[in-house]
Amino acid sequence: MSEDEKPEVEAERPAADTITPPAHEFPSDPDVIAARVKEIHDDRVVVEIEPGTDAVIFKKHLSIEQISHPSEVVSEGEEIYVVLDDSQRPSSDTPYASKTRADTILKWQTLENAMETGEIIEGKVTEAVKGGLVVDIGVRGFVPASQVGRRFVEDLSVYVGQTLRMKVREVERLRSNVVLSHREVLEEEERLAKERAFETLERGLVLNGTVTRLVSFGAFVDIGDGVEGLLHISDISWSRIKHPGEVLAEGQAIKVKVLNVDRERERISLGYKQLLPDPWEDVGERFPVGSVVTGVVTKTVDFGAFVRLEDGIEGLVHISQLADRRVGRPEEVVNAGETVTVKVIGLRPQEHRISLSIRQALEDKERSEYKRYMKESKESDVVTIADRINYDPSKLRGSTDGDDDN
Repeated sequence: MSEDEKPEVEAERPAADTITPPAHEFPSDPDVIAARVKEIHDDRVVVEIEPGTDAVIFKKHLSIEQISHPSEVVSEGEEIYVVLDDSQRPSSDTPYASKTRADTILKWQTLENAMETGEIIEGKVTEAVKGGLVVDIGVRGFVPASQVGRRFVEDLSVYVGQTLRMKVREVERLRSNVVLSHREVLEEEERLAKERAFETLERGLVLNGTVTRLVSFGAFVDIGDGVEGLLHISDISWSRIKHPGEVLAEGQAIKVKVLNVDRERERISLGYKQLLPDPWEDVGERFPVGSVVTGVVTKTVDFGAFVRLEDGIEGLVHISQLADRRVGRPEEVVNAGETVTVKVIGLRPQEHRISLSIRQALEDKERSEYKRYMKESKESDVVTIADRINYDPSKLRGSTDGDDDN
């Protein structure tokens, strides 16, 4: 074919089969044409680009990946997109075409369109590098570390092999640079999930959750779709704890109860101990007023000492009840971790309060010991039946007779 004939072939290309790039696309992009696969050979395929006009695609122009046979990529009758390649045109009238060039052009167009519309795309993480993740989205994409998760991710390697849903932030085709964000997708999903959650959440609901973070004042629990609620430290255990880590661990699956839903501030309060047996329900039966029991001092404060009687049951020994003398500081009498004997002198189960006394427990003990002593003393002064049996009057008579003889 002569050079003069080339424009005629181009002019015959039907406009209906052409995908015209948007106005913002590179004007140098060649036309992408729809074609139908007619024949598959070992080293090439023949496609029909219009009725009566065929084109040849050699194997190396079917895929950017190395393939053994064209059938790995296309099948007869399948519709694909190609770009006519004038540089490969043979001496015959049959033109050459490239599927890989068409795929690349369409991919860039898709990415640029996704950047403008905010459409979510998917890509597989192929590598974790310094500063982010490399993803395969048909071209090489990059997710900066700050755009991987809602919070900082220390070990990015855990994402290798995963397929992520992302938004396109930057596209620079000339530099083959695509910057993506997984974080934006997560935040958008969380926002939508929150909207759904606050429409349906009510007090008293019991939900499955996962502990995501432990902090000094409690634990954050994911109750589904990234929606988190706060489990305050006071609602974790019936016992007094210093840190949530004494009961819970990050990643632990737990059941929680919805205690409050603040829709205006978008806050959810959760409870964990509320789903456990309340030890205060029958505390009056186990620790009635007047009973003397043992417990462990958990901590001392200016006004007294707290004593744990059992898990979830803790009472206060007021400083005036620590000893039978004036006490300036509780540490003069007791210390944390010490086992003490106390008397229950007051009980308010509804308020989860129990009043204890070490002084009265000691007084009761002393009173009991005194009573026992007095009882034993009285018994020793009484002539018993045994004493009467062992009594021998003859001894007394014998002694009298002897005196008479003298």
